[in-house]
Amino acid sequence: MEATLGRMLDDVKPDIVVFSGDQIQAMSRLTTNNAAGPIRAYSKYAIARKLPWAMVFGNLDERKDTTLVTNNWAQMDLIQSLPLAYPRQDPRTLVV
Repeated sequence: MEATLGRMLDDVKPDIVVFSGDQIQAMSRLTTNNAAGPIRAYSKYAIARKLPWAMVFGNLDERKDTTLVTNNWAQMDLIQSLPLAYPRQDPRTLVV
């Protein structure tokens, strides 16, 4: 999938990339590194091409554990720290 994503971005040359929900499936034993890995994996293709990007959370992107990056708030903190990210926290809709 990763090679396909890179080729699509090169072919389409979008102005912005929006990753839709369920990028991370919050399984029962995720750790911070496991959850951060997928975020870094998909965003690196937009970052490498200097494309602004955003993510919309899906219902499988969160586990109700505030100590892990599987929590949507913690994921958003990570996303905000990455280059070219255009995250927006809305307390009414961030947690699914």
